[in-house]
Amino acid sequence: MQVIQNGMVEIYTTMDNGVEFVIERLYRGSVINHRSFITEDKIDVNARCQMPVTLFYILWDKMNEIKEGCPILKKKVEEIEL
Repeated sequence: MQVIQNGMVEIYTTMDNGVEFVIERLYRGSVINHRSFITEDKIDVNARCQMPVTLFYILWDKMNEIKEGCPILKKKVEEIEL
């Protein structure tokens, strides 16, 4: 899972006629693909940095360790998994 510390990332798609369409702009504090991270889905997404960007990321093993120490987080993650 990736969290934007600073900068801006555009999530976009390319239309059938070749025109790029920006789906969303993500800024500081935005989490990229949190649901696919939790459900371990494999997805493809087009993203580009429109300025220098700093990302923090967390691996699944570390997330499991964190949620074991926080009952509220564990419950919320399990709700998404279901």
